[in-house]
Amino acid sequence: MMNLRKHLHSAILGWGLAVTLSLLISAAGPQQAVGQAQSNPNPQNPDLTREQVATFDQFLDQHPDIDRQLRTNPSLVNNADFVEDHPDLAQFLASHKELSEELKENPRNFMHREQRFDRAENRAHNPNPDVTRQQVATFDQFLDQHPDIDRQLKANPSLINDADFVEDHPELGQFLASHKDVSEELKENPGDFMRREQRFDRAENRAQNPNPDVTRKEVASFDRFLDKHPDIDKQLDANPGLVNDENFLKNHHELRAFLKDHPEVREELRENPSDFMRREQRFDAAENNRARSQFSRQNPDLTPQEVADFDKFLDHHKSIDKDLSKNPNLVNDPKFLKDHHELQKFLEKNPEVSEELRENPTDFMRQESRFERSERDRRMDRHDRDRDLRGKHDKHDKDDQKIDRDDRDEDNRIARAERDNRDKDSRADKDDHKRDRDDHDRNARADKDHKKDRDHHKIADKNRHSDKDKHKIENKSALEEKEKLQTSTPH
Repeated sequence: MMNLRKHLHSAILGWGLAVTLSLLISAAGPQQAVGQAQSNPNPQNPDLTREQVATFDQFLDQHPDIDRQLRTNPSLVNNADFVEDHPDLAQFLASHKELSEELKENPRNFMHREQRFDRAENRAHNPNPDVTRQQVATFDQFLDQHPDIDRQLKANPSLINDADFVEDHPELGQFLASHKDVSEELKENPGDFMRREQRFDRAENRAQNPNPDVTRKEVASFDRFLDKHPDIDKQLDANPGLVNDENFLKNHHELRAFLKDHPEVREELRENPSDFMRREQRFDAAENNRARSQFSRQNPDLTPQEVADFDKFLDHHKSIDKDLSKNPNLVNDPKFLKDHHELQKFLEKNPEVSEELRENPTDFMRQESRFERSERDRRMDRHDRDRDLRGKHDKHDKDDQKIDRDDRDEDNRIARAERDNRDKDSRADKDDHKRDRDDHDRNARADKDHKKDRDHHKIADKNRHSDKDKHKIENKSALEEKEKLQTSTPH
């Protein structure tokens, strides 16, 4: 009996321990799961770190076009053609192996994490969270093409709300009208928007400029030199390394003299000639846009087609081109025209070009030179694209269409600027005509009032004379009555 009780006691103890252990295990399971979830904020991709997300966010800040496309379709990161068409992205992924692996493994989750990181960063640094990176990038691109507006807005951002300033810069007015969202944010807080744009511009420059020591002033001075020496410009565009060729310098003493007078340009140019020439070409493109707009305002009668026609003529008459580049005023020299009958014949056949060219030869030739450089840059760009995209005919066709579309857009922009100038002049003429008409009407009313006053005075004078005559008649009648009375009264 004693043994039976011991066995029962042991069985009850064993059963109790088993129940207790099973309860502890079931309770520990959820706590462990919660702990694991808390230690890993990204259960979909536990290997992804915040540092990797921050690194990729910084890359996208410097490449807004890639950012926009990956936000729309993250799977593009696994598209070989897309990566090949964006060499900066390919280089970044190659130099960040672990990040590349995580991004390609789960692109949608990675981009979701990057967007959250970007919003948090914007909230910390941006007092105006409605401003998007795309808006800043769009305005930065506009300012790159209009350095004069860029310089003035950086000095005084509030000019964006100055109606006179916007009216004096029709390109800015047109941009704001066609980008309502940018215009609204920019006008709401111009100081903050311009600070954002400057930060974006510095980041973009760091990404695109392998030689940050090169200043805008150095690039601008060399651009002005090349504008005056198109032959040197053409050769350096084709082969920047010639700047380190002693024979080339010996045969171009103007370039040698310029480099001697500008040691800082010489140092940077010789250190990295290809990069310096790319910087100069970007600067020149921006200058071309600004110059075309300014020239259109100053010379509303001159059309791009007239410049293009004269440029085509000079392409077939190199000696005339060379002489006029050195001295544009030769176009008004009868002896020069007599010695170059082809030019005289061209001017007679194109009277509009002749009139504008002779009226302001220096500006016309400067515009032609910029047109020539722009055409050459476009040809070089097309050549580079053809070489790089050989075998990809479909993409090549799209690029050609884009170039044509850009050319049409540029022509349309110039035409709109010319139309705006004509409308402005027409409004001014209407205002002058209205003022003249108002003055005429005012003078006519004054003459009418004067005539009325004169007629009134005449009537008053006539009435006074009539009263005077009437008074004389009455006096005369009274005297006659008196005389009759005296005559009829006996003495």
